[in-house]
This record gives sequence, C-alpha cells and structure tokens, in this order.
Amino acid sequence: MPTPLPSGYLPEHAGTAQQEQATGYSPTDSEKSAIALVEKCFADAKRHRSTYDTKWAENYNFFRGKQWTERRPTYRHSEVLNYIFTEVLNVVVLLTDNRPTIEILPEDPTDYEFAEILNNVIKYKWDSKNWNYTLAECIIDAAIYGTAISHVPWKQELERGLGDFAFESKDLFYFFPDPFARSAINDEFCDYTVTAEPVKVSSLKAKYPDKADFIKSDVGDLSAQDREFLDEIKYKSPTDNRVRSESTTQHSSRPNQVIELTLYIKSEDMEEEELDGGLDELTGLRKKLYQTKKKYPNGRKIVVANGVLLEDNENPYEDGKFPYARLVDTGLPREFWGVGEVDQLKSPQRIVNKLISYVLDVLTIMGNPIWVVDTTAQVDTDNVTNQPGLVIEKSPGGEVRRESGVGLQPFVMETLQFMANNVMQKLGSTAEVSKGVSPTDNASGYAIAQLQEAAQTKIRGKSRNVEVFLKDNGDLFVSRILQNYTVPRIIRLTSNAESAKYFKFAMNEVEDETGEVKKVAEVQEYTVDPMTNQYIEGPVRQIPLKSSLDVRVNVGSSLPFAKIENKAMAEKLYDKKIIDTEEFLTQIEYPYKEKVLERLRKQAQMMMAMPPQGDPNAPGTNAGSPGTSPGAIPA
Repeated sequence: MPTPLPSGYLPEHAGTAQQEQATGYSPTDSEKSAIALVEKCFADAKRHRSTYDTKWAENYNFFRGKQWTERRPTYRHSEVLNYIFTEVLNVVVLLTDNRPTIEILPEDPTDYEFAEILNNVIKYKWDSKNWNYTLAECIIDAAIYGTAISHVPWKQELERGLGDFAFESKDLFYFFPDPFARSAINDEFCDYTVTAEPVKVSSLKAKYPDKADFIKSDVGDLSAQDREFLDEIKYKSPTDNRVRSESTTQHSSRPNQVIELTLYIKSEDMEEEELDGGLDELTGLRKKLYQTKKKYPNGRKIVVANGVLLEDNENPYEDGKFPYARLVDTGLPREFWGVGEVDQLKSPQRIVNKLISYVLDVLTIMGNPIWVVDTTAQVDTDNVTNQPGLVIEKSPGGEVRRESGVGLQPFVMETLQFMANNVMQKLGSTAEVSKGVSPTDNASGYAIAQLQEAAQTKIRGKSRNVEVFLKDNGDLFVSRILQNYTVPRIIRLTSNAESAKYFKFAMNEVEDETGEVKKVAEVQEYTVDPMTNQYIEGPVRQIPLKSSLDVRVNVGSSLPFAKIENKAMAEKLYDKKIIDTEEFLTQIEYPYKEKVLERLRKQAQMMMAMPPQGDPNAPGTNAGSPGTSPGAIPA
C-alpha cells in the first residue's frame, strides 16, 4: 500500500511531471531539467520534514505563552504560569554568558602565526558584529523546535561594497534538508539543501535584472512575527499559477513577495573537456584529446522563482560545502531533527495551567456563591449582588438563599506544588543550584561549584552541541576568509580604545619555486609614533600557509559553574610560575587586560634602562654609592 501524502500536499508537489511555466517564459531543455530538479528535491525534503514540523507552531505558541488551545467561557480562568519561557531563557543565558572561544589551530607548527592572525580576525568580527546575539537566536530556536540552522553567506554589499561574510540564524520554517541527512549538514549523508524563502519582488528583480519581467508575486500571508499561523501558509506553486493552501484558513495576499527556491546540491554531472594533443607527425594538424571531468566539482547552486530559472552555476564557495550549520538542543540517533526543551515541558505546563485556573475558579465561586431565588419571591435578580449589608425584600412564601461555595480540596495545592517544584524542574535543564539557590548543607565554595557542575548534566550536554555547532561555523568562517579576503581591510585587535591595536590584512595566492599555488596572508601592522601619537603603517609582510587549519571551540569552560574552577586553577598555576601574567589575565577574563599589560611593559622598559645596582654590603664597595668601584668618587 503506498504511503499517503501528508496533509497539505497535493500530487503536483511530487514534482515528477513538467509543470506550466511563468507566462512569457520559454526555458530551454537544460533549464527545464534544472527547474524539475529543484522542484523534486523541494517536494521530497518537504514531505519528509512534515513528520517533524507538525508541532513547531504549537511549540512557539507555548514559548510565547499562548498555551490554551481550546476556547473557554469568559467566567472560567485561563491563566498561564509560563515556566517554559523562563526555562528557555535560563538555558540561553547559561550558554551565552561569555563569548565562546573559537580557536584556529594549524596542522603545521610553522603556521602558528598565520592561524593567530585568523583568530584575531574572527574575534574582531564576532565582537564588532554582535554575533553573540545570533548565537542566542539559534539556541532559542533549538530550544523551541529542537533544531536551529545558521547561515554563513558571502555578501558583496557589506563593508561598503568591499564584501564580507555574515553569520545569520536561518528561519527553520524555510529550510528543507536532504531526507537522508543525519547529524550534520556537510557530511556524506546530506546531498542537498533547499530553502524556500519569501523575499521582496523588487529585491529579486534587482538581483536578477535579466529575468525581472518574469518575476511575479506568488506568496500569501506569511507573517514571521506570528508563528500561530505558520501552518496556514497560502502560496502558489513555483511551476504553475494555482493557489495552494495548507489549511482552510485564508489570509489576504501579499503582492510584494515571491517564494525564492535555492538549491545547493552535490553534483555528479560529467562533461568532456577538449585538450590540445599536439601536432600529428603525419598530417601536421593538431590532435584533439578529450577527458571526462566533473561539471560542478564544488557542487551546484540553482535558484528558481515563479518557475523561472534565475541562476544555475557552480557552488560559489571553494570549500564545496553548503553554507549552513546545524544545532540541536537534544539529538536523536541517526536523525537530523532534534528534540527541544518545549517538547519535554508542554505536558506538565498544561497541568500547571489547569491546576492554577481551577484554584482561581474555586476561589471565585467561594467569594461569589450562587443565589437561589424562587419565582414566587418576586425579587429582581439584577439587584441580588454580593454587596455587604445588602437587604433583599421578598414576597411571603418565596425563598431567597445563597448556596455555600465548594471548598478547595487540599490535594490540589499539593499537586500544584509538586508539579511546579519537582516535575518542571526535573524535566528542565537548569537545576536550583544554577539559579542562585544555596544547598542545605554547609558546603565550601569549591564544593558548591562541584555540586553545580554535577547538577548541570543537561546543560553540559547542550554546551557540547553548541561547541560542535560553532566548530562547523568556524570552518565556514575560515573558508570565507581564505577565499574572499583578497582586498586589504583593517582589523582591530582589542575593543579597548585606549589600548587598541590595528593591522591591515588580505589574502593572496603566490606560486612557489615548484609551481604550486599557495595561500599567503599579507599583513601590515600599525605602530604608534611616540612623538606625534599617530598610527604609522609598517612594512607589508607575507606569511604563507603551508598546511590545513583546524577549528577548536570551547563553550563549556564559559559556563558559570566552570568559571570558578578555571579561575582557581589559573591562580594556582600563576603562583607556581607555570603561566605568565598575560595568560593569567586571559584565563580570569580581566576586562582591562591590555592596559595592565601595557603598564607592565613600560615598567619593564624603565627597569631595563636603569643602571645596574651593586650590593652595598659587598667588600670594597662604598656604601653611600652602590655599584661604584673601590676608590671611585661618587658622582
């Protein structure tokens, strides 16, 4: 028996047959093939994702506090004690309390200086562009939906046209990976990714002016601000003009947006390349040789809108990777989509909401009990209120009485306390010791730190997921720098204006004596003229890259319960002179490290400039003039 299509999918979504194209557009056979490839990949990925995304809109509503799905009478309480919102924010704060350390390490030890330059570039970009906020967005997405996607594109419009790479959080509702994808995007299991994103028609026309006449609006109401209706998207098929609706609710159309389908795919397409075989000795004509090679060695990028092929080129990134990275809140074995905080807390959250609403309903009834008025009493019930000292006049034979309210059962409050203090806390990722609650025992500071670390098993697991996520992004950062930083740009080493240091950096390619092309970093440092206090450009140095670069990320050491232990360890190592002052200040994250180091350097230079001091008690030395030779006259 064939598997039925999920709700909201029509047979046309299978993408197996060629569809009617946009009016006036006449694609070639190769363009039709590319469009069909995009549609088929999109349909397959969307069909597979539908088994996971059915609860995404509900999860978002629970996070925002819209937790009552059914309509209730106005006289019944529908209160919400939003533990989910607090739990998600606690996780975000713990994981982003400090800027994560993304460290570039070389395979060849002689490339250490090159790697250190890239470290400074990435640190400068992270601080200047506030990428900690982007990381927080991804962690929130992962907590709500179970999975988050980041995007590291090269954008030529940045830096006043100079171009730069960006670090963005991708809207999960627009992202469709290969159904066979597992734990990462850029591994052997993920062969393609598709994004179906609504963009402004004017922006797409400006980006592809040669196809501007065929780009029309085809998207309905798609509000990124209200996830409540994200499962009610109305859109037109990318290959015909028929309107699709994934629910019965209709919304007003948006005439200024169009769905842009972008496919990155590993391509095995082959083509023949003609080579020069030299002169034929018999005919004197040049021989033609052919070799078969990959048509798209770095993969393929195809962009489609309105059934019109806007772009079909090789993957613009030399690393051949898709420009995305995946973060999961809690991973599932051999599955791409993860499980988030909201999934675990929705059921107890419903119970807590119903309990507190029931308590308030009972209190309302007890404070405003029901009145029973006989029809023979001839009492205007509009005047029967709970006003203190109220006097009611009735006719003889009739009865007017107030029914006693129902008392609150004691087990209700016990259940509410149990759900709030035990169940919600155990299912969440943050224990009491991470929220400032002291343990009952008289424990030392180090013991409390150990207790905190032991209590945060889930947070440590999430921090490892963030480390993997940032390592994947760090690989993309390095690739963008090596490929696109061909024009010199100024990088600031520190954020402290009083001790800021600058250097100019660019990437170049040079051919060595063996004919091999290698990457070379061209660095020009700035020094301060002590006379004018102005920056002076130094000579340009070329630093070749001889090996590959690796990325290491450490997030766990920045967690609050690990900071105390790290600082204590740094103090011990510094006291034993195993690490120097600079490393000690780095480990304890002293905010004015550069100023302190600069002051220590000046003090050391002054000490070096002073004449050597002799021992005043040494024999033959004048006590009043240390360091003078015997018989010398003091200056």
